[in-house]
Amino acid sequence: MVLSQEARQDDRSSGRTRAPRGGRLASKSGCEFISEFAELFPISVFLDLMAWPHEMFDRFREWNFTLIHGEDPEVRARQLREITRYLRGLIAERRGVVTDDLTSVIVNAQVDGWPLTDDECLGMLILLFGGGLDTVTAVLGLHFAHLARHPELQDHLRKHPEDISATIDELLRFLRTGYEHPPGHGRH
Repeated sequence: MVLSQEARQDDRSSGRTRAPRGGRLASKSGCEFISEFAELFPISVFLDLMAWPHEMFDRFREWNFTLIHGEDPEVRARQLREITRYLRGLIAERRGVVTDDLTSVIVNAQVDGWPLTDDECLGMLILLFGGGLDTVTAVLGLHFAHLARHPELQDHLRKHPEDISATIDELLRFLRTGYEHPPGHGRH
């Protein structure tokens, strides 16, 4: 089941994305950040962008985890077949239906006047699904671990919320260069 255009538009126009499952974290004094937020929030945003059914949230979470982190090759292969079967059905459903969700944009895209093949669409959707969710979870974990180790930065951002965007940019730059070029190995 795909969300109606009106339902997706209502969420977008309000500036909200559905909250991760498990309720609001604001009422709690603490949480296990990765499992209670960083794994959930990107999936919720992704499902909205792609206009995939939130009713399948747990299934998408399982598929993503198994595809990226699964150790048993047979289980990973089975999950990839399930994902492929689901996405091929979605491609067929969205072909010729022009809306503003990313799935429909990909499925109805043309390159040099030629439509993308089902296999090309499938490849893009699997890449976005597998790579995008796990990467965002990892980056959120790194960013919030940095904030946890630097309470002075938390205090500064609470007092100066106008600095949040620049801080995010700096965290992305810092973490990227920090992991590509550890001290003493590369750039000085």
